[in-house]
Amino acid sequence: MNNGSNNNTIEKTNASAPLGFSLEDVDDRVVNAVANSSNNSTSRSNSAKRVSVADVAAASGLQISTAQTELVKLASLTSATLEVSADGEVLYEFPRNVRSALSAASRSRRARELFNKIAPVLSYIARVSFGITLIASIAIVFTAIAVLASSSRDSDNNDGRSSRTASSSGSSGGGMIFYNNNIFGPTWYDMLWYDPYYSYRRTAAVARGERSMGFLEAVFSFVFGDRDNSPSELDEQRWRAVAALIRANQGAVVAEQLRPLLDPSGEDQTVANSDTIVSERFVLPALTRFGGHPEVTNDGELIYVFPQLQKTADVNNQVKQKTNNSNKRDNDGNVFQENKRRFSLASGGQRIAAGVLGVVNFLGVVKLGMLLGEVRAVGVSAELREFVGVLGGLFPALAVYAVMFLVIPAVRAVWVRKVNAGVVERNEWRREGLERLKRDDGVRRKVQSAKKFRVGETVFRKEDAVYRSDQGVRSSGEFSEFSDFDERLSNRNFV
Repeated sequence: MNNGSNNNTIEKTNASAPLGFSLEDVDDRVVNAVANSSNNSTSRSNSAKRVSVADVAAASGLQISTAQTELVKLASLTSATLEVSADGEVLYEFPRNVRSALSAASRSRRARELFNKIAPVLSYIARVSFGITLIASIAIVFTAIAVLASSSRDSDNNDGRSSRTASSSGSSGGGMIFYNNNIFGPTWYDMLWYDPYYSYRRTAAVARGERSMGFLEAVFSFVFGDRDNSPSELDEQRWRAVAALIRANQGAVVAEQLRPLLDPSGEDQTVANSDTIVSERFVLPALTRFGGHPEVTNDGELIYVFPQLQKTADVNNQVKQKTNNSNKRDNDGNVFQENKRRFSLASGGQRIAAGVLGVVNFLGVVKLGMLLGEVRAVGVSAELREFVGVLGGLFPALAVYAVMFLVIPAVRAVWVRKVNAGVVERNEWRREGLERLKRDDGVRRKVQSAKKFRVGETVFRKEDAVYRSDQGVRSSGEFSEFSDFDERLSNRNFV
């Protein structure tokens, strides 16, 4: 009955042949795992990609159930061949150019590939536009301040010729003070923009292999940060390492071996004056993801066994396992290290310049708000009424931009500091686990005990398949009844 259900699944998969307009898509990690797989096949399909669910889960770091779901979708979209082994395991054989086949079958995949091509350009435009907005905001704010201040002075100069002369002298003096106070003038440009050593600094940065960033991009980086170390990518690396460790130990490991690769659960305390772990809850995510379960030794020690992860279609994988030395199997020297999150990838000078310009813009908006309030209180001339109206409409947006430009980096700085403190604690916890794994004799004995629970690796070869979706059930042994049933069914007439 179990094998019959597998056959039904296969027929349904082939029935949904891709027409090129499917809206379904497949997780990129699964597609990459299949595309990067390699088998030592010698048949006509020697260039095909033949994988098991466990192979894809180990290569992608995905949960086994998720990998299976995505593989079924990928098989449906690419018309993959499905094989069933004698014990009911399903294997997938994909065309060599699985990415091209998926693109041809899925409209969503084609749309995603197109978006991936234009996304860098759109991202660059957005980042540069944010920096341009800062410059435009400063220009608008201080031009408006200059116009309103000049209008205010002109309205006060209506006494006599002598008063106008005195006022003119005072106005001239005021203008000099206005300029010398650096509120509006070229001094900012000289201080923040002009850099006589720019060419030298850029050349030195390129020589050091540092990432170069234009100032307009740096403004965006100062406010919103950068995607320098994506947590999802780091998590994928971690789970691939966990899967590799489990497979290297033939499916049986202890908590101390997994500790250098996992996160503390918050309850993983140790006995006073000892390294003995009271709780091993940190292992639960690995058990859930890779279908593991605990076993108990005669000494009461917990061993974690992962039989589902040991099923593979890669005949070369056994050779790889045999070449692993005992140090690698015991995870000596392998520890997952999180990178601290950086506030910004912009240079120190660029961050300072962006911050100063943000403060200047904020102070300018405050001054502009005060001037608008004064102008509305005393009234404006007819020629400036329209200008003041437009300015009043822009002011809320200018104010929000100026405030958020300073608030967002301040909040991010606090958040980054908190995140990095957690990174340091977790990295230290993993390093301590690795040191204990190396030096603790009790742990080494526990690792030796785990070898008794090894399930080994089950390799499914092409010749062992009892069913192929492109050939049907092989009429041999106990499975001949399926062929007989198919023959009787085909000869029956239906009304």
